[in-house]
Amino acid sequence: MAHRFKKQEEHQISFKTALYDAVLFAFIVTNYLSLIAFRGETPYIVLIQSRYLNSGIILLIVTHLCLSAGELIGKAFLDKDGKRAWVKTFIYLMTASSLACFFLQKMPGLGIAPFYAVTGIYLVAASRNRNFRRTVAVFLVAYAGIFLTAFMGLLLGYTKDTVRFTDYGAKHAFGMVHPNTAARIIFIIVFSLWYLFLQEKKKATWILFWGAAVFLIITNRCRTIIFLLLMFPLLWRSCYMGELKKTEERKY
Repeated sequence: MAHRFKKQEEHQISFKTALYDAVLFAFIVTNYLSLIAFRGETPYIVLIQSRYLNSGIILLIVTHLCLSAGELIGKAFLDKDGKRAWVKTFIYLMTASSLACFFLQKMPGLGIAPFYAVTGIYLVAASRNRNFRRTVAVFLVAYAGIFLTAFMGLLLGYTKDTVRFTDYGAKHAFGMVHPNTAARIIFIIVFSLWYLFLQEKKKATWILFWGAAVFLIITNRCRTIIFLLLMFPLLWRSCYMGELKKTEERKY
């Protein structure tokens, strides 16, 4: 019996982790869908999808909170034989109903601000004891998906290349509404790739970051992002060498 409850708890933990991933992914997509520069008016399907994503995020958050509350209260009231499992189910239903009613009543009248506040607080609070690599992987998939959607739309004629001319050249946005937005997404993608796959590969780190910097110098010219891309390998090398030196000192 104890083994069965342990397996159920492990399954619940993995399910809550998947819920967090879904909320984070949907939150990023919701924010950046409106930053894709579609030709003409924003397609109706994108607007509808964004609204549905907002509602879906709230439902996922409610589900996660219910699972957490039910887990805590269930541990307090469940006996070893699991005869009081109805308590846990009751807490799930009551918490879900209360929170769902609250959000459905309050959010439409208050605009979008409560949505961002609730989601932001949830993402910070629920990240406790979470594997950071998993979070970075969600960032990579979400931002790469947004960038590829905008860029492929540009190639196919569904999005437009917003070009801003400055004293030091033209800045291309690759299908996004502003060149700086595109540069920011590229930096997040580059950092995510490095964190997940290239932390221990020094040459690949230099090639990735400086290659991305050269690409932006030629096409985008966002000075802040270019500076970060150029400086990151230098800062990483100094920190990496410092840690190596400390490790060698500890050995002797």
